Amino acid sequence: MTKTYKHKSLNKPEPTSRPPAGGHLVYSILMGAVLSGTSLVSSYAQGAEWYMEPSVTAKEQYDDNVRLSATNQTSTWATFLLPELKIGSRTETSEIDITGRAEFSRYHSAKELNSDDQFLNFSGSHRNERNRWAVDIDYERDSTLRTLADDTGRVGTEALRVETARIAPSWTHVVSEKSTLNLGASYTDVHYPDPGNSNLSDSETTGVSGSWQYQWTTPTVLFITGYANKYEQDTGVTSTTIEYFGVNLGFDHKLTETFSVSASIGRQESDSEQKTRIGNLILKTGGKGSGLLFNVSAEKNTETTRYKASLNRSTSPSVTGNLNNRDEFKFNYNRRLTEKMNVLFEARYLLQESSLGNNTNNDRKFWVVSPALSWQMSRNWYFNARYRHRYQKYDNANRSADSDRVLFTVRYDWDRKSLSR
Repeated sequence: MTKTYKHKSLNKPEPTSRPPAGGHLVYSILMGAVLSGTSLVSSYAQGAEWYMEPSVTAKEQYDDNVRLSATNQTSTWATFLLPELKIGSRTETSEIDITGRAEFSRYHSAKELNSDDQFLNFSGSHRNERNRWAVDIDYERDSTLRTLADDTGRVGTEALRVETARIAPSWTHVVSEKSTLNLGASYTDVHYPDPGNSNLSDSETTGVSGSWQYQWTTPTVLFITGYANKYEQDTGVTSTTIEYFGVNLGFDHKLTETFSVSASIGRQESDSEQKTRIGNLILKTGGKGSGLLFNVSAEKNTETTRYKASLNRSTSPSVTGNLNNRDEFKFNYNRRLTEKMNVLFEARYLLQESSLGNNTNNDRKFWVVSPALSWQMSRNWYFNARYRHRYQKYDNANRSADSDRVLFTVRYDWDRKSLSR
C-alpha cells in the first residue's frame, strides 16, 4: 500500500552545516584533506612552535522552569564546571588547533538531568599562493538536554546520552584577484547509546556544498552558493530518507566604514520518503516539495557599540524524522561601558513548523530575551552575569510555557605556554 502527498514549502539550511555526497567531487575534496594533513605533518616534522592554552569555567544558575514545560514545572539551582585545553601550532602556511573540553553539570533539585559531557575538536589547514585545504573534525558526547532544546523545544524527563561525530573537509581556490571558489563536503553521524522510551533514533547526514564570490566593487561582494544533502534515519520500524538541495544568490555590501548589510535569496527542492513496517507490509509515505530561501542581515559598529540584526528562513532535519521549516529573527547589542566592562543584550524569535505535514507535534512559537554584563576583572579572570526569559507555545497545545533564569559565570584563562620550537 502506498500513499503519497505533497508537503509544505521547504527552506535552506546553512550550506556548510550539513553539506551528501556524491562521487568524484567528494573524493577530490577528501583527497585534498589527506594531502593537507600530509603537508601539515611534514611542516611540523621540520619544527614548528606548539602552544597550550588551558582554562577553567565555573557557572551557577537558577531556573524556575528548567524543562520549559507548560505543566509539572521544575525549578532548580545548577552548578557547572568546564575545564578546557587548547593545543595549537602555526607556520607560515599551516595551522593546527586541537581543543578538548569537559562539562560536569549538577542540577540540585532535578538530579535526573545531571550529565558529564565531553567535546573534542580538531581543525587543520594548509595553504599556498592560491589554494587552501582545510578539515574540521568534531566529536561530542553530549546530552539531550542541550541538543533537543533547539530542535524540538522538548527536553524530556531525563538527560539522555547523544554522541555526534562530524568531519568536514574543504578547498578554497583563488580564481583571480576578484573571485574565489570554495568546495566542501561533510558527514555527520548521530548516535543514541541508550534511547530508552524516548523514540530517538540514530541518523546520518552527508552532503556537498560550493560557493563562488566575486568582488564587484570595493564595498560589494556578490556570491552564489549551492548545496545537496541527504539525511537518513532508521528506528527499526520506520526508515526515513530526505534529500534536499538548493541554490542561493546574494551580496555583501559595506555602506560606510561602520555599517554593512548582507542579503540573499534562493530556492530549495526536496524529496522525502518514509517506509513503515507493519507485519509483512511496508507503508510508504512521502513527496516532493520546494520553497523560498532568504537571509537579510545588517550590522552597525561605533567606537563603543555594536548592533546586529538578521532575519532568515531555513530548513533542517529533525530527530523526529521530519524537516523543520524555521523563520527566525535575531538581534544582538554590545556596548563597551569601560575598557574592561560590557553590557550585552540578545533577542531571538522563532516560528517553526514541520515541512512533511504528517507530524506537527513540534510546530511552535518561541522567543527569548537575555541581557548580560561582562567584566574582565584582571588579566586572567573574567566574570559574566546574565538573565534570560524564554517563552514557548506549541500549535497543538492549549497552554504556553515560560521560564526565567539567572546565570553567573567565572572563568580563568592561563597565559599561553610554548611547548616546543
